[in-house]
Amino acid sequence: RRHRRSGRRLHPHGVRVWVPRLVRAAVLLNHFVNMNALRGAEVAAGCWLAFAGATTFSNVIFAQQPKELWLINSGYNLVSFVIAGVILGAWR
Repeated sequence: RRHRRSGRRLHPHGVRVWVPRLVRAAVLLNHFVNMNALRGAEVAAGCWLAFAGATTFSNVIFAQQPKELWLINSGYNLVSFVIAGVILGAWR
């Protein structure tokens, strides 16, 4: 499959990468009311810590990988959670 404008091939995992992020945004949007940007960031960081951060950290421990690698690999995920929380919190 090729990108319409550039003619380059799309990465095969492109859609599969964004679907879970859209689902996460929908969950945040539908389950939290009376939000502001700060509260949205707090809720999103808490969700990351409880679900994504905890599960990926336990994988790193069992695989005996460096903790710094976990920080790099999961840090972008935390940032995306918080950005989504700020946007949704400000919007709601």
